[in-house]
Amino acid sequence: MTFPEGAAVDAVLTTDTGAAPPDASVAKPASRALSPWLTVQAIVTFAAFAGVQSVLIPNQMTLLDPAGKVAGFAAATSTFAVVTVIVQPVVGAFSDRTRSRFGRRAIWMMLGAALGAFAMAALSLSNSVPVIVFFAGVLSLGTMQGKGGRPRPRSGSRGWRSS
Repeated sequence: MTFPEGAAVDAVLTTDTGAAPPDASVAKPASRALSPWLTVQAIVTFAAFAGVQSVLIPNQMTLLDPAGKVAGFAAATSTFAVVTVIVQPVVGAFSDRTRSRFGRRAIWMMLGAALGAFAMAALSLSNSVPVIVFFAGVLSLGTMQGKGGRPRPRSGSRGWRSS
């Protein structure tokens, strides 16, 4: 079907099919007022966890074992990566199946934040390389805060969901 130049699509739909165009108030998108706050939260969380992994752990490795600092840091970051690869799909599957009055992922986000805070505090007090490697793995669990992606408005309803 071709539209005549300058004709409004609504007018063509109404005259060709006899059906009225959809009500514009039904398809109103959700407010995006939450997006800036989620962006700030993501930046702060990334800065906290990245700072611990790239500043605190190497400094502690240097203080504890200057000769083996590279091997110790490699063990810590390898543990962080392996735990992340194994646990992220599991936490994602559990958070997809979680239903609570707070939402699907809120419980997992709070658990991850508490676990991450505990791991950061424990890392700052650690005094041996194996303990630092262990708590690096625990810290990677804390970063699995049940997040699925960029939050976006739900289609056809109010509120936000994580993709």
